[in-house]
Amino acid sequence: MIKEYIYQIRIAKGKKLDYFKLLKQYNSWKQYVGKSPLDNSLPWMTFDAIEYLSKFLTKSMSVVEFGSGGSSIFFATNAGKVFSVEHDAEWFAIVEEKIKKLQLKNWTGNLILPEKNIDTSSLDFENAEHYFSSDSNFKNCTFKSYATAISSYKNNSVDVVIVDGRVRPSCIMESVSKIKVGGIIVLDNSNRESYFKAVQKYIHPNFKLELNSFGPTAFNPEFTQTSIWKKIK
Repeated sequence: MIKEYIYQIRIAKGKKLDYFKLLKQYNSWKQYVGKSPLDNSLPWMTFDAIEYLSKFLTKSMSVVEFGSGGSSIFFATNAGKVFSVEHDAEWFAIVEEKIKKLQLKNWTGNLILPEKNIDTSSLDFENAEHYFSSDSNFKNCTFKSYATAISSYKNNSVDVVIVDGRVRPSCIMESVSKIKVGGIIVLDNSNRESYFKAVQKYIHPNFKLELNSFGPTAFNPEFTQTSIWKKIK
């Protein structure tokens, strides 16, 4: 496995890497790669992001997450109230059953299926206002109900938003006004170019970058990137 780890370091062209930290994180990466986030109750994010969130979260905080899984258990364990939005019925049932077994009463799951059978030929997945996914499995679907699920919250009322599911530009657009000053928004796989416009338009004006972590990721054989911004106004 060390060869695979070194390979990931070598192909991380143009990325600022802390080699001492990478050395320390190798054992964590080796421990979790190939295993299940749900079974291990952790987000599928970089280890730096998990460390940041572990220190930031308190039992008084509210969390909204787009996408569910091991992260749902992690947030329900470390925060106050957790509101998870999921689009996959089969996966949602698995997550819900796991959380019931753990008796986590502060978690609310929301299964919201995509809107189907519409003409999406003119839609652009980089345009947040289109609620359209780049995933070819959803080429005739939109996710407006999914992304707007956070509308049930008042403005400036949420401590943490996790964007790690479908139509992430749309979820960013719908979420920024709901986050408290001092709260954070977390975007996983933030190195994807299709998220750039939404980050520039909706996050940058009122948020400060707290963490931009590219590196080893729990449960993933490849390095990925997670970014966290704090709302400052």
